[in-house]
Amino acid sequence: MDPKQLVLDKIKENGGWVNTHAHLDRAYTLTEANFNNSYSYLKEKWHLVDEMKRMEFIKIILQFTLQKNLTFIKKVILISL
Repeated sequence: MDPKQLVLDKIKENGGWVNTHAHLDRAYTLTEANFNNSYSYLKEKWHLVDEMKRMEFIKIILQFTLQKNLTFIKKVILISL
């Protein structure tokens, strides 16, 4: 019994190798406006991506807050009718 061959056979049975290194946290972050940043050093890119995530998180919080406030306002208007 060859353990390596067993693993390779199982991989082949299930469709072969896949690349699971997807960088989903960076999907759709490259735009025409920030394309020049792609030439930056790796550590600088980390800071750029962190800033983008921070700004997106703030946007999500603001959208959630706005949605909840609008729902509340609609309820108040309906009650007052």
